[in-house]
Amino acid sequence: MGNLGSGSGSSYPSTLDTQTAVEVDSPAAGKTKARAAVPNDIIAAVIAIEAELGTLPKGSTSNVKTFLQVEHNTDGTHNATAGASGSLGVLGRAVFATSYALAVGSNTTEYMHFSGKSELPTSDATVVMLAPFAGNVKSLYAKAQGGNSLNGATVVTLRKNSADTALTVTITAGSTAVFSDTTNSVSFVAGDLLNWKIDTTASSSGAITGPMLISATLTG
Repeated sequence: MGNLGSGSGSSYPSTLDTQTAVEVDSPAAGKTKARAAVPNDIIAAVIAIEAELGTLPKGSTSNVKTFLQVEHNTDGTHNATAGASGSLGVLGRAVFATSYALAVGSNTTEYMHFSGKSELPTSDATVVMLAPFAGNVKSLYAKAQGGNSLNGATVVTLRKNSADTALTVTITAGSTAVFSDTTNSVSFVAGDLLNWKIDTTASSSGAITGPMLISATLTG
């Protein structure tokens, strides 16, 4: 812990500074002799604060408070409009999608919302989400959570504007392990429609008997 005015500089940001000896008017008011350690330590503390915050910490907003509250409520929790379940998510954050506890049968193609809890319709148009900003989707993970008795592979694919993309994972027959695609990345712009496709047409029997879990990362 740094003691400002002692000549030891500032210990911020590792610890908070203190000031145990304040300046006084001595020998009389208006005649105090300034010790060099006092302004030097204060300057060191200011420089430490600047280094910790970096340049332009407010970004393009009016101040740092406004910048932080773009994604956070005043109590520190995340702003529900910035990335709650069922929304598109926040850049640089993960999005999570899960189906209700419905079976995914063999030899079928079903669809899921991009984020949040989803039914599993066979129509692509009923479970799409509208992107409000541009970015990229990457690091796709998928898992047949409940049980998997399908005798063929299940393919999970990111859809953009009702078309398959390169971001895809293949769950092997009968597996409940986690499968991932950490190689491909798909860009999108504001106004694009995003969702997931679950393809079990390689199977002739069996089913996924629990929820499908899907997660991915959004980046700018």
